[in-house]
Amino acid sequence: MKTQINDLKDCKKEVLIEISAEEFNPFFEKVLKGSKENLAVNGFRKGQVPDSLAQNYLDENKIIEYAGEEAVKHFYWKFIAENKLEIIGPPEISVIKLAKGNPLEFKAAFWVLPDVKLPDYKEIAKGIKKQEVKIEDKEVEDTINWIQRSRSQTSPKDGKIEKGDFVEISYNSPSINEGKEMVEDFVIGQSHLLPDFENELLGLQKNQEKEFKITFPKDYINKEIAGKEISFKAKVIKIESVSMPEINDEFAKTIGKFDNLEHLRKEIKSGIIKEKEQVERQRIQGLVLDEIAKKTDCDIPQILIDVEKEQAAKDLQARIPEMLKMSFEDYLKQAKLDQKGFEESLIPSIKDKIKKSLILKELKKLEDISATDAEIAEESNKFLSQFKTENEANEAIDPDHLQEYTRERIENTKALEFLENLTQKNDNNTNNS
Repeated sequence: MKTQINDLKDCKKEVLIEISAEEFNPFFEKVLKGSKENLAVNGFRKGQVPDSLAQNYLDENKIIEYAGEEAVKHFYWKFIAENKLEIIGPPEISVIKLAKGNPLEFKAAFWVLPDVKLPDYKEIAKGIKKQEVKIEDKEVEDTINWIQRSRSQTSPKDGKIEKGDFVEISYNSPSINEGKEMVEDFVIGQSHLLPDFENELLGLQKNQEKEFKITFPKDYINKEIAGKEISFKAKVIKIESVSMPEINDEFAKTIGKFDNLEHLRKEIKSGIIKEKEQVERQRIQGLVLDEIAKKTDCDIPQILIDVEKEQAAKDLQARIPEMLKMSFEDYLKQAKLDQKGFEESLIPSIKDKIKKSLILKELKKLEDISATDAEIAEESNKFLSQFKTENEANEAIDPDHLQEYTRERIENTKALEFLENLTQKNDNNTNNS
């Protein structure tokens, strides 16, 4: 096998491969043998047709074509393995010369992962300091109050809506969601709706309707209605009184295995501390990676950008209606974008994501960070445990894909923890109450 490799732009390479007639012949003979074994001619059993007769029924050009396909695959992957190339996506292959008794020539263009030269990441990490994790009594009490509300009970109410009542309403506005009717249920004073909207409902009774206008904040997330006065029409469907349990030792015992209210408070505090510590760890890991990325130059293959852009656009397009309470088409109008412009707007964050992925890949190589088979099996089994049967799991995800995904996730976690452990610890990093 003779090869000649050329560097193209955008992390792309092209190799010209020539296979001698002697190297190609075994592939031709293999396909020819298989064709003979599957040949059926009247008067002979399948596979028992004499060679002198078989050649009259076999299409030699087809045999050469199939043999060429097999040879191209074999020698392409042999070249990749021998040169230890990390390729991305399928190759673009074109056959130049293919004939019996002659060398086989073909070209293969393919993308490779770029070379990534990292800065002094250890020194960068050492220059970053963790923040002190603090917790205040109010956070614990807010959590207890949230639990109290979650244990509340409701009962039908015949009077007017008051603050603290649970209500169900239907409402619409010509300026929102194309004027379609929406239904919400919530506790007055505890919903995601604007306070001015809730205040308009106070004093209404069941089945009563009301038309009103409210002015939205100038910084409201939906820029189409931010700072504007919007008309609404609402109808009360249901009103219920809300009664909440008293916060005491007995209340604590109903929540779980707690001896008393103080025991509950201590466990809540411990849980909040762990959550904050995890958030701080993630912040530090992200900050270190950001700083390393700023000082790392590497090419981003277009093929990776295209794949990520397609998936990111699809995911975001599906989430926008729920996130922003508007259709994707309305979002594009508000943002003054078309579909292409929307996808292009995602590219900076996509490039950043790919770059950090390449940095972690290189870091894992330099620091010999890997996941053990036991770790992969444990994490994979945790994921698979959510399925009732093995068949259900196999239909949801390919086992090999799950193994590779789990391996990468574990190794990335270890790499980020490695960077985190290089950062400075705050000597005053104590948990205050």
